Amino acid sequence: VLGLDAATGGVVWRWNGPNDVTAQAGPVVDGVGYFAAGNGRLYAVDMIDGTERWHIQTISLDIASAEVVGDTVYLGTNQGEAVEPVGQIYAVDRASGRVRWVFRTASNVQLNAGPVRDGVLYASGLQDGLYALRDDGSVATEIWHLDTPAAQWPMALVGETLYEQRLNGSVG
Repeated sequence: VLGLDAATGGVVWRWNGPNDVTAQAGPVVDGVGYFAAGNGRLYAVDMIDGTERWHIQTISLDIASAEVVGDTVYLGTNQGEAVEPVGQIYAVDRASGRVRWVFRTASNVQLNAGPVRDGVLYASGLQDGLYALRDDGSVATEIWHLDTPAAQWPMALVGETLYEQRLNGSVG
């Protein structure tokens, strides 16, 4: 993962990650980068010295980019090439890397962590539609669920409206 100077394109920071697996850049908050790797782990990396603060192992080898809100990192797992269902959303304590809760749908297929507002995480998936999940600290409480066509991209929350781009080309 590279950090580039916006004006020159020069490399100002580098994290090599684990050997022999891909890594993807994720959010950087308060000097810590949250990077997903092809080994199914999310890494919290200090942006000053490149040291790993913590990592967690997920159920999938394919992780979506994380969302950082307050003291929590939310991330979903992608189905990727997995044969078995591997859809979960994780709420992780930013400081310690402790998994506070994991949410799975009925199908257990890919689930994407979306926008968060007022302690409610909005999630969408390939088979189970949309969810509004309240983060109650150690558990996710389902506020509502709506059956919708399959989606695999992050949603947008603009004002009081949630937008979802679907695999069939529609927007909800």
